[in-house]
Amino acid sequence: MQLLPFTEELVPLWQQAVDNTDCSPSPLGGPEFNSTTIRGWGKTFVFMANGLMIPVARSETTHFRMVKSAVYTGVSVNSLLGITQMNDQVWTDLARLPRRCVILLDIPEEHYCGNEEKWQALDFHPSERIAYHKIDVPASYDEWFSRPNVKRYNVRAAQRKGLTVTFGGAELSESFYQVYLLSYSRWKDRQTASKPHSLARIQRLMEMLPDSLARIATVNHEGQVIAGAIFSHYHRTGGYLYGGIDYAFRELKANNLLHAEIIRYLIDKGVSEYNLGTSLNLKDLEHFKETLGASRHLSVTLCRDRFPRLKRLLHKGSVS
Repeated sequence: MQLLPFTEELVPLWQQAVDNTDCSPSPLGGPEFNSTTIRGWGKTFVFMANGLMIPVARSETTHFRMVKSAVYTGVSVNSLLGITQMNDQVWTDLARLPRRCVILLDIPEEHYCGNEEKWQALDFHPSERIAYHKIDVPASYDEWFSRPNVKRYNVRAAQRKGLTVTFGGAELSESFYQVYLLSYSRWKDRQTASKPHSLARIQRLMEMLPDSLARIATVNHEGQVIAGAIFSHYHRTGGYLYGGIDYAFRELKANNLLHAEIIRYLIDKGVSEYNLGTSLNLKDLEHFKETLGASRHLSVTLCRDRFPRLKRLLHKGSVS
């Protein structure tokens, strides 16, 4: 199994691996942000063997840690959240993962409970449980809109106040970024990120992914963007990546309309699941997601901590 630096030449192969998977990005971070952006290069390496591409990153200069959501053979390392069952092929793939690296793997709680002995046999042990929300997307917008938990009044109120939603790509990145920064500043003390993502990183995402896979949606009020989100969708699942809102306009219910129109968009694309991600244990954020009809789920973070020496791995150029 070869260990290669993650260079720009490998990006097309990584994009193909991401684009061909049946799963959307993990709620803990999509592969676009973790492995195909400028910020990640230089610290990221790739294990390649038998068609597998498994990015890993240096941790504390001497150890490797599995990058979130590395895609392999149709599912995502750190994002088994999109699969429906743990079949024999998934277990076989997991058994073939590199032995001399640290792997963090997020799985739905239901795929851990009842399979504890299998995970232990692969040296995976639970380290934490993380809550996330997702919406089971129906076949029609009206069916979603009529669900009991959906706050229809808020969506209609935003429409009555003249708010509109625009979908696009890189051309919306600057206007989206302004509301993203406003939200980051407001929530900074309650976030784990030490600093906001750069505009260049957002633009890089939009440049690297096909238009069909990553989109920006913005809410417009009297010619001004007051809210927005970046979301992605693959074959059957969609994932919310980043968002922001100008809190001065919170009474206009822009976020309700924003996600209602994203759900309409995903329905038109044949998506069956919209993953709204984690809520940092913020009850008000969880409540908002539930007003969209989202249900709360738990993922289990499993860890296999076999620490190799970076110098030895780089010297050999391969791992067993």
